[in-house]
Amino acid sequence: MNSGPAVVVASLLNFMFFGALVVQVYIYSFCFPRDSLTIKCIVYFVFLAVTACVVLNGWDIAYWLALDFGDAIRLTKPRHSPFFGIIMPALIGTVVQCFFCYRIIVIKRAAWPMALLIALFSLAQCAIGMVSGIYTFTVPVSRWYIGVLKVVPTWLAGTAIVDILIAVTMTYLLLGAAERVHASTQGLLKDLVRLIIETNTLTAVAAILGLALFLAFPDTGNFVAPTWDLAGIYANTMLTILNNRAVPRSATPETLCSQESAASTVQFRTPIARTETQTTGVDCGTEMTFATRSSGGFKRNAPATTSHQA
Repeated sequence: MNSGPAVVVASLLNFMFFGALVVQVYIYSFCFPRDSLTIKCIVYFVFLAVTACVVLNGWDIAYWLALDFGDAIRLTKPRHSPFFGIIMPALIGTVVQCFFCYRIIVIKRAAWPMALLIALFSLAQCAIGMVSGIYTFTVPVSRWYIGVLKVVPTWLAGTAIVDILIAVTMTYLLLGAAERVHASTQGLLKDLVRLIIETNTLTAVAAILGLALFLAFPDTGNFVAPTWDLAGIYANTMLTILNNRAVPRSATPETLCSQESAASTVQFRTPIARTETQTTGVDCGTEMTFATRSSGGFKRNAPATTSHQA
């Protein structure tokens, strides 16, 4: 199985997405300390899971390409790759997809049958992905494609279908809500729709690309380039949606260079129909506007500007 270049590309992308995730988690923990315990547990579980995947990926890439450089036999040993390349992407993908199902119900409770259907599809693709990953642990590399060829395409196709269903459902619900709110709020909803389409399209494209590479080159490991990165992509997708509740209104060099700590009162949209205010300490005087969700839709709050001594 000739997968050396694909392994290098997949690993580099994995490290890149992890770097972005670290920043996303820092922003989340700083801006939203009052989120529900359930949401926090999901965020930090996903972060720790992706961290474990990156550590194992780095360990394996050192074994394959650094230790005893030039030994092609090492590339034939899967080591931990079925765990961080198939099992964990399937698990993390399901966690994030179920999170979006929850958001669908928050937007419109009457849409719970669709959310339940998507969640069932997600659980099915997770089970298939885990079976595929476990299978690669239990058989020699020479027999991978005898069984895996029947399982991996189903997992990747199921992942792409679930992501597309989520994007279409949330877009439909949010655009329907935009028709019933004030014109000043419609721009915020359209921005949210665009973000949802972009993030879910990215995960769907990664899964479809992995599926295409797997079917086009079944005797190689080229499909690992996109599939190994699914865990990091899903994690960044969820954090992007959560952190999107904090929308910078202005950011100039003058507002970003404060040398003294200040207190900033911010408001953010909560998943239920109420407004919540939190106070956090920040090190720069950034003027921020935070979106607030009420029972009638979304609206922008008045900007909260940090103050500091001259």
